[in-house]
Amino acid sequence: MSNGNILTIGSFFYIVLLMVVYFSKARIKSLENRIYSSLLICNFIGLISAILCYFSVLYYEKLGPINYVVSRLYLLYLVAFILFFF
Repeated sequence: MSNGNILTIGSFFYIVLLMVVYFSKARIKSLENRIYSSLLICNFIGLISAILCYFSVLYYEKLGPINYVVSRLYLLYLVAFILFFF
């Protein structure tokens, strides 16, 4: 495992902890909270796809077509995150 992947896995545990704390409490229904909730969910999906992308590149010979799908999902995550952020 490289250092970049260890940081990604560490941030995965951090975002899970953040999601548990954020979604377990009652919130005011406002636009800011809805945007933040969307960013949290999008970031969680993005971290999962980034970890899958790393492992699909590691085993490229065995996972040829799956690598194509996983990389496209990661690209879709990047576009969705930019749209939610702006």
